[in-house]
Amino acid sequence: MSLQNLFKSFIGKNEILSVYCNPDDKHSAIVGFAKQIDDDYMICNSVTRYGKYDGYLLRKTENIFRVDYGSHYETSLFRVFTHHKQSHKEIPSNNTVFINYIQFAKDSGFVAYVGIRDHDDGTVSGYIDEIDFDSETFTIHIIAREREGAFDGFTVVSFDDVYYMCCDTEFDRYFQKLNQLTTETQ
Repeated sequence: MSLQNLFKSFIGKNEILSVYCNPDDKHSAIVGFAKQIDDDYMICNSVTRYGKYDGYLLRKTENIFRVDYGSHYETSLFRVFTHHKQSHKEIPSNNTVFINYIQFAKDSGFVAYVGIRDHDDGTVSGYIDEIDFDSETFTIHIIAREREGAFDGFTVVSFDDVYYMCCDTEFDRYFQKLNQLTTETQ
């Protein structure tokens, strides 16, 4: 069974997976519940290493190179997650996985962290401000991490250039709160 089909087999199951998607960093796994997958992208409802809610992760399907499940680690995380009655909102699944994800992040007002292409300097954080389906681009209202969450303009990103995304993670919520506090004091 392919790793993509293995991931798909866990959708709808109440089981935590560790999915490795960066072949250059074998210890960089995304951990959580399998939610959606297609030929291009997959969505995982993320769980912290302490068994708490940690937003939503989007990764390129072709980059999956390892899937772990059923270990003591995943089982323990699941037990803590359910003990604390943690949960994720359901992401609609009426379009491609990518469109479902960005529309959900926009509609929910979540801060998103977007990896553009495959390099470290190509990342941006902020609110998804607009989605242009005709030109296959979306606009991000940038929140500057270097300026304690202050507004820092806009950037437009092509759908095809998104390497990975996360939204509403603990880190994203921190910058969302900084942005709110900065906006309140201006």
